[in-house]
Amino acid sequence: GRELTKRISDWQVPIIEQIEAFPYEVKEATMLFLMELISSLHKVGVIKVARMCISCSYFKKDLYPGTDKPHYCKLTNTRLSVLELGMDCTMHKVRG
Repeated sequence: GRELTKRISDWQVPIIEQIEAFPYEVKEATMLFLMELISSLHKVGVIKVARMCISCSYFKKDLYPGTDKPHYCKLTNTRLSVLELGMDCTMHKVRG
């Protein structure tokens, strides 16, 4: 049992190593795609809770295009990069 526990407890290590090897732009685009997918599934009722920046009424996408922090949160008055977008924000407000 201990041998099996050790083998399966490290399952994420090769995945993390492979993800780290991808260029920043690929990781950024993938994260944004997954967030958009989750948001769209939330809109049609497949996912019940999706407290992400991109589905929040305070979020302004691409307010500063062409910069390293193109997005904006009106609630916190903060510019955000894609990798800074929240996935489970307690201040989330559903778009109305």
